[in-house]
Amino acid sequence: MILFLYILMICYLSMFNELLPKTSFGAGIPDLDAFRIASYLLLLGTMFHWSIKKDIRFLNKWIFALVVFYTVVFASISWSNLSYNKIMLRNLFDSTFIPFFIALLSYNLFQKESNAKIYAINISIAAFILSLISIIQMLLALSTDIEFRATAVFANPNTLAIILVLTIPCLLYVRENHLVPKLYGILSTISIVTGIICTVSRKGVITMILVFCLHSILKKQYKRLIYLIIAGIIVGAVVSNFTVISGRFERTEMTGAFESKWEMTYAGLKMFIKSPVYGLGYEGYKDHYHEYFFKNARYDAHNMFITVLANFGIIGLIPFLYIFIKPLLESVKLLRSKIYDIDGHKYKMAILCITTVVPFMFIGWGAGGLLFSQIETSLFYSSISLFLAAITKD
Repeated sequence: MILFLYILMICYLSMFNELLPKTSFGAGIPDLDAFRIASYLLLLGTMFHWSIKKDIRFLNKWIFALVVFYTVVFASISWSNLSYNKIMLRNLFDSTFIPFFIALLSYNLFQKESNAKIYAINISIAAFILSLISIIQMLLALSTDIEFRATAVFANPNTLAIILVLTIPCLLYVRENHLVPKLYGILSTISIVTGIICTVSRKGVITMILVFCLHSILKKQYKRLIYLIIAGIIVGAVVSNFTVISGRFERTEMTGAFESKWEMTYAGLKMFIKSPVYGLGYEGYKDHYHEYFFKNARYDAHNMFITVLANFGIIGLIPFLYIFIKPLLESVKLLRSKIYDIDGHKYKMAILCITTVVPFMFIGWGAGGLLFSQIETSLFYSSISLFLAAITKD
């Protein structure tokens, strides 16, 4: 039952929640939707299960780093310009507690290899459906003169691109282990690649290429890497004929985007210098944005590492970096030690982990809002848990 709710929530409701009806109780009362209801049921069901079975695993350094980081985030409100009101507590519950709970639950569920396979299959199916919606949207838009970027069921094309990229490692795992029919696996891969291209997201396209290249290098499939490069050149030449796509990758466009983000990064470093130990507090970068850009606006740094540095200082940055570095180092260590010759599952999960963490860090360098995005962080933590569970399971 717990696994069913977990798959339903992470793989499907998180993706297609916007298509489902919501309740509206009026001002002051949060709306209830399918995803929120499922998260409450999953939380209550899991707590009940762990209280009866007493089989929870939480003695893990990575889990501890999450606890420390989210504790700093919660405490930082006390030295920010904000307060612990009902709206703030609800937002923190959604953006910090739920992702942490997903990480902890994933780590426990994936102790069973069969559960990991079920998750990988279902998340790849959900991604396939999302990519089809993205492609259909773009095809419909081609009949008009409007410059369009596919979003599927989301408000932002970058969100769709990031989510699809995060599912590629699971899709490759599913294909290589023959967990789905070969033809379906090929069609899914083509569809997801096309779906990402339809978002016209620079970070989406670049990290998609990074995932495939990393996977080929780690698997030592250098011939496939050459084929990927050739295919990428051909696809790039074809899509460059579309103005909406080629325009996003023009030199002037790329240079302008880089310069604006560097200015925001530089401002964040200045904010960090003002309060290096514990930062400016929750949403401190947004609150002090106007001091550096002289605009009456509240923007984040468009860089989750700079956002953490400015908002939470050194005490937040250390556990935050550990969330990425710990699984990355463990994965590299396992691949170099040849332990995977004994357990092929660990080897596959190490590759899945690396091809998830490295692209996510790259994306995070250009996306400050990613830090507290419930869907993306939940998918990210689930993928890391696949590996950490594999190396600690009985």
